Amino acid sequence: MFPKAIVVSSAVFAALASSVAMADGFVIVDGGASEADYVAQAPRIGPDGRVYLFPSRSNYSETCAERVVALDATGSLAANFGQNGVRALNGECLFDLLPTADGIFKLLWNGVQRADSALDPFWSSPGYIEALGHSSTGGAANTAFVRAADGTIVTGGGYVLTSMGGSPDEKWIVARLTASGALDGAFNAGAVLQQDVTGNGSAQIQTLHVLGNGQILASGLVQPNYMVAAYQTLLSRYNPNGTIDYTFGANGELLLGDSVGRSVMDTSARLYIAGHDGSVTRYSTSFTVDGSYPGASIVPAVDVFDIAIDTMGRIVTFGTIGSGAAMHGYVARFDAAGMPDATFNGTGFVDYPFAGPVVNSCRGSLQPDDKPVLVCSVRGQEDLATTGPIDLGVVRFTTAGAADVSFGATQADTDQYPDAFTFTTQTVGYGAVNLVAGPVTISGINTPARFSVSGRNAYYSIGCAGTWTSSGTSSVISAGQSLCIKADGPVAAGTEYATVSMGGRVVSFRMDATSAPADIVPDTFTFTAQPGVAPSSLIESSAATISGITGRAPLSIVNGEYSIGCTGNYVGGNGFVTNGATICLRHQSASGFSAPTTTTLTIGGVQGTFTSTTAAADTTPSAFTFTDQTGVSLNTAVTSNSITISGINADTPMSITGGEYSVGCTGTFASAAGTVVNGQTVCVRHTSSTSNGTTVRTTLTIGSVSDEFSSTTVVASGSSSGGGSSSGGGGGAFDGLSAIALLSTLGYALRRRYSTRSTATST
Repeated sequence: MFPKAIVVSSAVFAALASSVAMADGFVIVDGGASEADYVAQAPRIGPDGRVYLFPSRSNYSETCAERVVALDATGSLAANFGQNGVRALNGECLFDLLPTADGIFKLLWNGVQRADSALDPFWSSPGYIEALGHSSTGGAANTAFVRAADGTIVTGGGYVLTSMGGSPDEKWIVARLTASGALDGAFNAGAVLQQDVTGNGSAQIQTLHVLGNGQILASGLVQPNYMVAAYQTLLSRYNPNGTIDYTFGANGELLLGDSVGRSVMDTSARLYIAGHDGSVTRYSTSFTVDGSYPGASIVPAVDVFDIAIDTMGRIVTFGTIGSGAAMHGYVARFDAAGMPDATFNGTGFVDYPFAGPVVNSCRGSLQPDDKPVLVCSVRGQEDLATTGPIDLGVVRFTTAGAADVSFGATQADTDQYPDAFTFTTQTVGYGAVNLVAGPVTISGINTPARFSVSGRNAYYSIGCAGTWTSSGTSSVISAGQSLCIKADGPVAAGTEYATVSMGGRVVSFRMDATSAPADIVPDTFTFTAQPGVAPSSLIESSAATISGITGRAPLSIVNGEYSIGCTGNYVGGNGFVTNGATICLRHQSASGFSAPTTTTLTIGGVQGTFTSTTAAADTTPSAFTFTDQTGVSLNTAVTSNSITISGINADTPMSITGGEYSVGCTGTFASAAGTVVNGQTVCVRHTSSTSNGTTVRTTLTIGSVSDEFSSTTVVASGSSSGGGSSSGGGGGAFDGLSAIALLSTLGYALRRRYSTRSTATST
């Protein structure tokens, strides 16, 4: 007769329920995978005693982890690991870790990666080794690996035939990597070994051992019939060269009874396998059952998931005991003779209740000093008829089987269950929308709490600063932050609720509707008129904020479009608008000058208009100037510089006297009156005089602004090169014609400058 499970007193359980670890031997941490952090793998222990945990959002005990949580040897979150002890895997599917003194080896579904203590990769080429095969007919997944004394790594798992729907005829696969991370060419010629195993259903390697002679032993699970959810433990052995050892068992396989599929080996190369019922079977070096090792189940109602062997050769098993809300963590130890070890808690086992119900499975490992570490999925505090968040509960036991009170003594246990908060009930007319509740300030949590909001057209705002998020998006909130929610009230007389579910607490916002309808007549709203707009253009109004309504007010528009929220997305036709919304209008401006266009928006019977008026016609250009030319050849076509017309917005009349003009300066000239538009270039030309020192003038008039272009022919040279004068002075004879021409030119220049300045002043 085995002893019964230990019963923990209510006083002890109340102490365990404290939100802060106070020498209780356990710690509860948020893995951050989701609101439900399930245990995906047994904790792995580093050489320094660091504990690595593997949370997953799935409740399947053999799934991969999405994050890694690291606790130091004292049970506190490792400050130098990830973010506050939690490292996200960024899409990696991590199945297991192997912490060693020279790095951490990560077992991914599709390969093995060597990393440093922060899980950053060491192997840079090829980054990680895809050790298992994939093809059009199926795919493989790693589930176990082991590092040999020479640094090589053996990895194994299962191969699923996709052509068979992923259920029947799965295979075992094994590969070996060199110490540098390459596929070992000495193992199956550098390829992945595929083995057809017993059964036609799921097949998965759980544990790998490298034997003293270089052979590899694999233990795992196979499903004899994929139509029946029953599994058996299978052993298989491989030669050092990567071939199946067909001298082992029957055709290279040894089929055992039902068990967890995991195994450990002692220093005498004897194999131990745990059954789900808590029993342990030892196999001799010839792999026959060792009848001298009883290893019987210690207590009923247990479900074992892991097995370990300590430095004294004692077997330790980990799992759960009980069921439902009464499920606890379970650790058992057998002495070297295979009997319940009475030095472990006086009974050989521990029935451990966490501060909250244990759900799913519990997994375990041993620290280097033989202290058992158990991790379970633990549900947090919750309101009635709700489900609290699930976090990772971790407990360490002394070698005597007592909770190690030094573990987690300074680490606060995760608390996502907030203090009570309420929303004030609102009484409104039926059809009221966007009813805002809050703000409430969240307290009583020491880690960000996940929450969601439900209700008709419900939204939430963290910080209550006017930014709202749809209820379909879950989020997290920290202590001290404020929360507001808004939702639509009843569509008829009665009651409507919007509900916040946060960290296991549920709080409702009640909205009572009277028999009177909601107010849909808004306060007056206006749009600023816009004068001087461009013709035939899309003109947008200023924003108007709708106020004074509690319901969803009908909206219609004439001669334009509207955008609710002024997002740039404009629509026509009818619609609805709610209180606090901004709205912008848009229409096409008139095609003519000084012409108005009006758009009328009606909301709940109240009208607002938006008018834009096109600019008046402007045919007075900015002043323009031609550069006069001197010393030109006689009787020659002379072309001015180009001018660019500006300051007008309509076709403007243009005329010329004493020459020709070219619009665009293309070389085509005309003398008849024409028109010009803003931005065009104009040149003028005329024929120079046939006489020396003579000026020809051309005047271009655009609208009411004119400018003249002149050219003066070259001055004739003097008739004599020298000679005396009656005064006895030196120099040539006085050229009267040249002097007259020079005075004439200077006089004209002065008159033109005065004329141009007067014209510019008048414009």
